[in-house]
Amino acid sequence: MRQLVRRLWRPTHSLFWLCVIFNALGVGCAWVARLPGIGLIGLWVMVLLALGNMVAGLVIARQLLRQPAVGAGKGVDAQS
Repeated sequence: MRQLVRRLWRPTHSLFWLCVIFNALGVGCAWVARLPGIGLIGLWVMVLLALGNMVAGLVIARQLLRQPAVGAGKGVDAQS
């Protein structure tokens, strides 16, 4: 579990911040979609944008998981 967290939580990696931005945009789209009076077309646009952000965030998270962790070549407790 610690190795998985190390692979995802990398504030010095640009993909980490891109994943955070996509997640924030998805939350913003979901919030806008719940506003009253947005209309059906606006609702569909927000839902499609939120789904696109979710897919992009998952793709980036998968790329982060496939790359080795920061302390992968060292001992298990190297980053403790």
